[in-house]
Amino acid sequence: MAATSVLASTPALEKQCEKVGLSDEWTKAMIAAQVDTLSKVSYAVSLPGTPATDTNIEDFAGKLRPGVALSLGDNAALKRLVFEAQTLCIAELRSSVQVGEDAPRKLPAAERALRIEQQAARLKGLPLAKGAWQCAHSLYDRFAHMRETEELRFVPPDECITRDQELAGSKAPKSVQLDASKSGLIVKDEEITNTMNITSDHELYLSFMRRALAMDLVGLASFDVMQKWIERLFDVMNQDPPPNFSRVSRAQVLRADRQVFVELARRANGGLKALADGSLPLDAEFRNLPGNTEIMYFLLPTPEKGKGKGKGKGDKRKHSGDGDEGGDKKKAKTTRDPVPKELQGCHSRTPKNKPICFNYNLGKCKKGKACKFEHVCCRPNCYGKHPFSQCPKANEAADVATSAE
Repeated sequence: MAATSVLASTPALEKQCEKVGLSDEWTKAMIAAQVDTLSKVSYAVSLPGTPATDTNIEDFAGKLRPGVALSLGDNAALKRLVFEAQTLCIAELRSSVQVGEDAPRKLPAAERALRIEQQAARLKGLPLAKGAWQCAHSLYDRFAHMRETEELRFVPPDECITRDQELAGSKAPKSVQLDASKSGLIVKDEEITNTMNITSDHELYLSFMRRALAMDLVGLASFDVMQKWIERLFDVMNQDPPPNFSRVSRAQVLRADRQVFVELARRANGGLKALADGSLPLDAEFRNLPGNTEIMYFLLPTPEKGKGKGKGKGDKRKHSGDGDEGGDKKKAKTTRDPVPKELQGCHSRTPKNKPICFNYNLGKCKKGKACKFEHVCCRPNCYGKHPFSQCPKANEAADVATSAE
């Protein structure tokens, strides 16, 4: 368990014992007696607020190591340790009243350093000490607070920055606020969230990995379980889509990622801590994600724009050139000029539904056999191999009109 308070951290106790100059034998004796946190030390000798006497210190030492005399130096170190532990205990109690229990607390430095070292030993081969794999300390703090309150929240990938980016970021400004009792003012750091620009799939992958490492370090979920899910996301992105469909995009993965945390929060909030057998509830939820339709819905290939079927016969595409190519197969429609004024009342297509060349009928077409339109007469019921101006039926129509007069 990642302690979010220096009073509840065993590494913090060890560091404090070293700081006050207590010998290793007495430190190990306290931990062996399960007085393994500063909080327990503050209550083991006397109640916080009640100064510990020499008799109290000697009785405490006698219980830790019966028959072993406490040296003058260790006696002084133990007194200082007890005094500082009690002072910290009172200060934290006062702080919880002033700023509220829901205020985020930082992971103690000693606890964080020990867990980073243990994580590096477990995950050999990953460059966790520096560079793109080193998590920002604020990321540890956020997930440690979630574990302490057992309330999971979504942390976007662009907020999962590296330690280097955190050090180069802006320092949180101070603010003055009224305390909970409304009897005074307190000065505290304003919350500030540094972000990064994600411009490639590789940067997104590293952000996901840093978030997984932070959740693993504080004991929310196991890194190997989350890594399998991350690999699944990127496998989906790299799969070849069906015909006329696009690959799964980065935007789709980001939407699915947000939905993942929504689903995890629905199922696991209030029960994020390890079970009696040591298993983590979120591990089981991560393993079930591939079967969650509400999440996998976001990871489906989408139809390409302009390639879907609409009303009519077949796909409508815009082609370059003057018209359709030869053949009996159906072709996409081409854009044509309107019927010229001289040919009003004539047909624009042959009985086989092939477009007729208007320029040919006006004697203006210069493409000859290269023209993609039909070179036939556009006069109704003619369609002969001659232009409209040379159509024999024009003379027949004129003779009929003359005889009628």
